[in-house]
Amino acid sequence: MLGSIGHTEATPTSAAIDRRTGGIVVGVDAGLGTPYRVGIAASYLSTAFDIDAALASGSVESFHLGAYGSAALGALTLRGGVDYAHHEIDLDRGFVAGRFQGGESSNSADSVQVFGELGYTFLISQNVTLEPFIGLAHVHVSSHDVIENASPFHARGEVASFDTTYSTLGARLVATMPTEAGMLTFKGMLGWRHAFGDLAPETRFTVDNFPTPFLVVGAPIDRDSLVLEAGVNWQMSENVTLGVMYDGAIGRRDQEHTLRGSLSVRF
Repeated sequence: MLGSIGHTEATPTSAAIDRRTGGIVVGVDAGLGTPYRVGIAASYLSTAFDIDAALASGSVESFHLGAYGSAALGALTLRGGVDYAHHEIDLDRGFVAGRFQGGESSNSADSVQVFGELGYTFLISQNVTLEPFIGLAHVHVSSHDVIENASPFHARGEVASFDTTYSTLGARLVATMPTEAGMLTFKGMLGWRHAFGDLAPETRFTVDNFPTPFLVVGAPIDRDSLVLEAGVNWQMSENVTLGVMYDGAIGRRDQEHTLRGSLSVRF
C-alpha cells in the first residue's frame, strides 16, 4: 500500500495544484535460475487534486499493469521493465478568467512507460553495499478529447500527446543488521533526475460562439529534480518480510512525497 502528497507551484500559464494519492500494488516474481529474475505487477491508484485559484478540483483513478526483470552478472546488475496504465479523469471547474462559468468534464488517458537501469555494487563491508547506477525511462501519454458537460459554452479540448524521457544518476546504500527478532535491512538512495522532451501538457480548446481555438498550457514538470529514498525491511521469518519506504522527488516548482508499506511472502 502507498500514500503520497504533492504540490506544484503556479506559473504564468497555470495555477498551483495540491494533490493526494492512495493505492495498492500487488505483484509476483520468480527466479529463472541465477542470475535472472522476472515478475509482473498490477496496481490501483486514486488521486484527488485541488486548484484553488480556479475554484477547481478533480480526481484521477489509475489502473496499472506491468512486467519487469533483472539480471545479476557478478557485481553488475541490469534491470528493466514496461508499464501500461489507464486513467479515468474527472474535473469540476468554477470559473475561468474571473467571469466565465465553469462546469464538469470527464475524459480518459492511457500511458506507457519503458525503463531500464544499470548498476554496479561495491562491497563496503560485510553488511554494507554501495551501488552507483544510471537509469533511463520513457513515458508516453495519450488522452481522449475533453468535453465540458455543464458549461454553457460547451468547451471542447483536443489534448496533445505527451512524450518525456527521464535520466537518473544516483547511488544506493544498503546495510543489514542481524537481530534476535530477524534481519533488519536499511536502504537509502540519492539521485539526480533530468527530463528531456515534453515538459508541459497542452490542450487546444474551442467554445461555442467563439470561432478561434485557444491553447491551454498545463503545469510543467521540472527539468531537474532531486530524488531520494529511505526505508527499512524487517525479515520476520524465512519467507515473510515487512517494509516501509519513503520516496521523494523535489524540484524547483514541483514536489512529491510518498510513503509505502510492503508485505513480501515467498512461496
